[in-house]
Amino acid sequence: MKDFQERLSLHTTRDADVEVAIFMLDIDRFRIINELHGRQAGDLVLIKITERLRTLLGLTT
Repeated sequence: MKDFQERLSLHTTRDADVEVAIFMLDIDRFRIINELHGRQAGDLVLIKITERLRTLLGLTT
């Protein structure tokens, strides 16, 4: 965890105009998706969740 905090601190120090937010999510039964349908399906689920979050937060471009 310390390495992550150091990298985040270094990044935000170099570019002070950038705001940073970190989300930690626990996707229920996600492991089952990977096991039953494979990693590609799991990756698609993660992409769709990310797209939905970006839309809800008004971060779409």
